[in-house]
Amino acid sequence: MRVPVLLRALLVALLFLFGLPMSSGVGVSHATEWSAKPSVRVATEYDDNIRLTTQPHNSVHGLTTAPKLDLGVRSYIWNLYGSAEYERKKYSGEKYLDTDNQYFTLGGGYSTERSTWQLYSSLIKVSTLANELVPTNTYIQGYSYYFPVVDKTQTHRMREILTISPSWQWSLDERKQLQLSYKYNSDSYVDGSSLGLSDSSTRSATIKFTNQISPVDQVFLSGIYTHFNTPEVTHAAEIDIYTYVANAVNPLLVSNKSRSDSYQAGISHAFSESMRGVFSIASRRTNTEQLYRTCPSPNGMYLFSATAPLLYPSFGEPCSAPYVYRTAFSVQSSTVFSGSLEVLHESTNVSIAVSRNFSSGSAGDQVQNDTLSFGVKRTFASRLTGDVSGNVSKYTSETGTVSNFNYQSYQIQPSLVWQWTEELSVNVTYRYTDMKRSWESKPASSNYVYFGLVYQWPKMSFSR
Repeated sequence: MRVPVLLRALLVALLFLFGLPMSSGVGVSHATEWSAKPSVRVATEYDDNIRLTTQPHNSVHGLTTAPKLDLGVRSYIWNLYGSAEYERKKYSGEKYLDTDNQYFTLGGGYSTERSTWQLYSSLIKVSTLANELVPTNTYIQGYSYYFPVVDKTQTHRMREILTISPSWQWSLDERKQLQLSYKYNSDSYVDGSSLGLSDSSTRSATIKFTNQISPVDQVFLSGIYTHFNTPEVTHAAEIDIYTYVANAVNPLLVSNKSRSDSYQAGISHAFSESMRGVFSIASRRTNTEQLYRTCPSPNGMYLFSATAPLLYPSFGEPCSAPYVYRTAFSVQSSTVFSGSLEVLHESTNVSIAVSRNFSSGSAGDQVQNDTLSFGVKRTFASRLTGDVSGNVSKYTSETGTVSNFNYQSYQIQPSLVWQWTEELSVNVTYRYTDMKRSWESKPASSNYVYFGLVYQWPKMSFSR
């Protein structure tokens, strides 16, 4: 990212934060606090398998610098906040890993006697490393022809993740509340379709009703509608050119849409003053619409192997006849659940959670995620805290075209945070990850060590 881009974003945030209260007629002259808090993070890290691969690989050392600015304005009934962070990562020991990332947030809230309005938005721009298939100068012979060997190289694509989430909560009485919320998420790549990276968007609307039925019990009911969409691939021809096809008539998924309806019920129970548990279960129904494209007459030459014919593509237009399109429809019903237990003590917090979720993938699959996680956080001294967290996850592709993308993993991560001074803090983290993919004979593991310093300048604020 270039510096002027960051400065323009900060200027827009400042104008929004400072201009909206004035233009909206809110009384900014009564106990309104304006604040700014700059900080910088400098960290070094080590990872002996940063890509979690079972193939030969190098260990890497990384250096991160990340300046950040937090802005805010608040009064008794409303608040606005925003932040901008620029993160630069430099690595040694592995090529193409250096990245420049940007993180922006903007949000606010407004409260009355019985209602609360909230808005959260974020924009993340990160560089994604992807595999690119390119022709080489090497050729192999098939029949009486020579065909170029396609090699794999790595390249970066900029990924943008936009999230906008407004919500409204209304207190019906002292025990009952109604909440309406909406969330929009867009995930896009700059020229990512040529590498098989699909853009996607998700929209969800939720209505939730809660009732405090007793001093220790609260029940809630929710209805959730979700719409997931991947637009039609506009550079599908490039994918055809640089991809080996097991069979010429295999269809290519060019777009995917799914609509889900979920109905959830749950309960929260306080076992004691320090222990609370939450459990919920939901019924989910998903309708999926997938658009496939087939080339009836591909340009290229077939070479036959022991398993399947391989098509070595020619360069130019990959299909010599008009593409054939067809639409496939499917309906899937599933049950999802989540449960958590938290114990809070004066110096130690312990939590454990289990969940099953389903999500839509860009390749037309419904992915089931089963997760068991835990966390222990302890305050050893007034300025020293530590925590240990871990999880075990299993991902299973239930439907679609990529049923072999199944894997299970587990991870454990201890860390220490020392507040050296009021402005300077030190973070030391170790993380071990183990992942077993269904199409690989052995698991991939990684050891990661992080040492970071965060310096926060004193908060600058004034009231008017």
